[in-house]
Amino acid sequence: MLYEMNNEKDQRYIQQFGKAYGIILLKKWLPDISKTKNLFVLDSYEEFKKIEDKLPEVFSCRADAKTGEKATLGVEGCFATKEQVEGYISRVKKSNPNGVVLCIDTEEGTHERIRTDGAFNVYLQMYDKIYIDYLGKGFDMGSITKGRENHENWTIDWEDILFVTPRNMNKYRQHIISNEQYIDSARRRLQQLINIGYNVDDIRGKIPREYIQMPESIKEMLLDQIVLPLYINKEKLVQEGLKSFGIQGMIIDGRLFPIEVNRKERFAEKSYFQESDGR
Repeated sequence: MLYEMNNEKDQRYIQQFGKAYGIILLKKWLPDISKTKNLFVLDSYEEFKKIEDKLPEVFSCRADAKTGEKATLGVEGCFATKEQVEGYISRVKKSNPNGVVLCIDTEEGTHERIRTDGAFNVYLQMYDKIYIDYLGKGFDMGSITKGRENHENWTIDWEDILFVTPRNMNKYRQHIISNEQYIDSARRRLQQLINIGYNVDDIRGKIPREYIQMPESIKEMLLDQIVLPLYINKEKLVQEGLKSFGIQGMIIDGRLFPIEVNRKERFAEKSYFQESDGR
């Protein structure tokens, strides 16, 4: 089994896999901000050797599985060199013999994990509400997708979407972290980065000592580049079965770096992922 996103006939097979399909959906519905150049779904190191020349020296590896089947747990995504892929595949197979590996060629810049302006989650419950979560500077997408941290969040009623602006968005804010809570969050982030191999000099100055609220420039990007394009295509999205889904990513150098469309099927434990009327 070896599939390539840029090979059109392979795309219907890639749709079986949760994360991989989410990357295809992002490229389809938000092509202007998708950073994925190509993606491979593979099952073994032998398959990787067949396509390694199509990948840059450093690329993203992620563990995946077929939607509805046993998840591949405990193997975090990472940016890897070609020499590191064999070990990554071994870890995936140890976690889940039926798991697969995604090798993803992305724009330069998506490799960043600590020099960020924050991480975001924009979740649409079609014809009901939009939820926006945000983590501050120095945080990456992992803490948001796993629900470990949340610094600010907003809930916007569907009928209000066209009236929301960067200046009035805080009218819909449901939560903002206190400085005391933020210090604890920053300490957890520092420890996490140290645990995965960063040294103190790499991290110093990247995570503020006090929480900095989401600036209007990021609010504007989220509204203009994610919320409004999806809202405009609401009928087509629902027709394709996308009634409850989210876009997660990071902000780096003043640009949005989304990763994939996360569908309800993959994150059903979240309370706000309950099905709406799906008009």
